[in-house]
Amino acid sequence: MHTNLISKKLLIDNIPVIEIVPRKLQGQRAPLIVFYHGWTSDKMNGSDFGESIAKFGFRVVVPDCAYHGERNETPLKMWDTHFLFLSIMETATEFGKIIDYYQTEQLIANDFYCAAGVSMGGLITNIIIRTYPGIKAAGVFMASPQLQKFAEWISFVGLEDMFRAAEEFYPGITLPDERLQLGILNKESDLILELLPRLEKFDLSLQPESIAGRPIYYWHAQPDPMAPYEFTADFYEKIKDLPEAKYVYFKGDAEGSHFVPLIETRRLALFLQNSYQAIAVPDSQITKKDIWQRTNEQILEFVR
Repeated sequence: MHTNLISKKLLIDNIPVIEIVPRKLQGQRAPLIVFYHGWTSDKMNGSDFGESIAKFGFRVVVPDCAYHGERNETPLKMWDTHFLFLSIMETATEFGKIIDYYQTEQLIANDFYCAAGVSMGGLITNIIIRTYPGIKAAGVFMASPQLQKFAEWISFVGLEDMFRAAEEFYPGITLPDERLQLGILNKESDLILELLPRLEKFDLSLQPESIAGRPIYYWHAQPDPMAPYEFTADFYEKIKDLPEAKYVYFKGDAEGSHFVPLIETRRLALFLQNSYQAIAVPDSQITKKDIWQRTNEQILEFVR
C-alpha cells in the first residue's frame, strides 16, 4: 500500500468492499470510483487497480462481486462460466447500494461518481452504463459491450478456452479428464443459453443511446484469448458517430493478452481525473472535448 493512501474494509448492505482513499482526503468528500474485479478474482486483487487510481485524488471502492471473495464459500473454477453471467447481473444491480451509502455519508465530491472494471468487471461496468444514468464517466478494460453476443460466444466457443486459461492463471491446477470436460462444456453451454433472455435488458449494444454523452474509455488488446477484441472494436465502430457517443474513446493495442498494462491503468485514472475536472469542478477551464487529448498529453509524462 502506498504510504499516502489509506485502505479499509467495509460491509455495505452485506457487500464486502475495500475502500482506498488518499490520506489527505480521509473522511472528506472526494470523487468516487467503484472498480470491479475480474472472473474468479476478488476485491483484494482488484485493490491493485484501486490503489493506482486512488493516487490521482479519488476514493476508490472495490467490492467483492457476487459469488466471489467473501461471498463464495466454494471457490469458482474458471469453467463455471454460467456463474459469470449470474454474477454480473447481480453485482450491477448492487451499484446503487454503494452509491447510496456514500451519498448518505456525504463523502462524494460534487456528486461525481463513476464505474470501472476489468474483464468480468468491465462487463459489469457496461451494464451500469446502460442502467444507471447518474454515473458521470466510466472505464472498461477487456470486456464486450455486446453482452448477449459474448454469452453466445462463451457458450459455443469460449468455454474450451477456460480450461486452457485455468492452466495459465493457476499453474499446477488439476483439470478434469477430457471425458469430464465434455460433460462440463455441454452443461455450462446449456445453462448460459438459458440465461440469454435475461441478459437482453443489460446489453449496452442494444441501447447505445443510454451512453448519453458521458465520457467512457475502452481498452482492449487484439490478441486477447479470453474476451474477443472484435466485440469491443465492432461496437465502437457502430456507435462512434452517434451524438450520444461523442465522448467515447477506444484504444486497441496490436500486442498484449488478457492483462492490463500499468500505463493503461494510469491512462484511465487521468481520463477520469480530467472527466471530473470537465464535468464537476466549478469554473474549470477543461471541457468534455478536452478530456481525451489532455489525457494522452499527460500520459506522455509517464513514459519519458
